Amino acid sequence: MGDLLTGAPLEDLAEFTSDPTVRPGPWRRLHEPLGDGIFLDALLAFRGEGLPIVCFLPSALHPDNHNNPSFMRHSWVDSLGGANVMVVSDPLIYVNDSLEGGWLLHPEVDVLGGIVDAVRAVMAGWSVSAERVLLYGSSLGGFMGIQMGPHLPGCRVVAENPQIDFRLFPNERAKRAVEEHLLRTSLDDWHTRHPEQIEADRYLARAGHVPHLRIEGVRWFV
Repeated sequence: MGDLLTGAPLEDLAEFTSDPTVRPGPWRRLHEPLGDGIFLDALLAFRGEGLPIVCFLPSALHPDNHNNPSFMRHSWVDSLGGANVMVVSDPLIYVNDSLEGGWLLHPEVDVLGGIVDAVRAVMAGWSVSAERVLLYGSSLGGFMGIQMGPHLPGCRVVAENPQIDFRLFPNERAKRAVEEHLLRTSLDDWHTRHPEQIEADRYLARAGHVPHLRIEGVRWFV
């Protein structure tokens, strides 16, 4: 990953993402296989060794706007000139076009571990400690950030409107897609066997470590 972290920014992203809103800007591209046809995609903006890293996590996609990869809040990079930036796409939208997000749920691929490993590699390449990493996500991204936090001790997590219990998420279409294309069973059945993968607070309890966590707009915090 060394060349990726120190090489020249991309001049053309057209072959990497169909999202027309993503400008070339300062971006470098990360495209790593996680298994079973699933890839981790991220945009990286390097500003300097040791500078803080702001890692933006994905939100659920709108069914009429299914860009893959999809990079939420990438346009904020211009206002973060004093920080390195990493923008992560949801790897699980590779599985099926009807998925609005995957909520880290896959019976065979460790999506959470793959994302955490990528963040660690970027931290090492840019000489940044976990104490200078901010994970920022809304809804699905907040759910992801809460689960990623214990694996990056010292980092900070900002979670906006996260699903603390995914079963209570009001978007029935998104939940049915996860059941059909990822779990191949009901959320209730999966929860019986793996409650910590459905309830973020149970994940923290099992991990035994609560990150520096700020939850905004706790609409689905139950």
